[in-house]
Amino acid sequence: MRRPFRRYAIGLSLRMGMPVNQMIEVMDSADIGEYIAFDMTQDSDFIDRYKQEKDREFAKTLTPEQHEAWLLSRLGDA
Repeated sequence: MRRPFRRYAIGLSLRMGMPVNQMIEVMDSADIGEYIAFDMTQDSDFIDRYKQEKDREFAKTLTPEQHEAWLLSRLGDA
């Protein structure tokens, strides 16, 4: 299927238990956009990227000694 929005709309309508045309009639683009944004946050790749960004931001707040200790603790988790 080459139409990604239609593919998403079909999946969302199945989750909501209604036909696609009915879902599109009762929901506006903002509602559907919220579902798309929420579903993106549930993706494991998104979650991994988010955690990596948070780790980078946290690392910027550390002294070099704290950063080294934090990295070593992270390596121990791997």
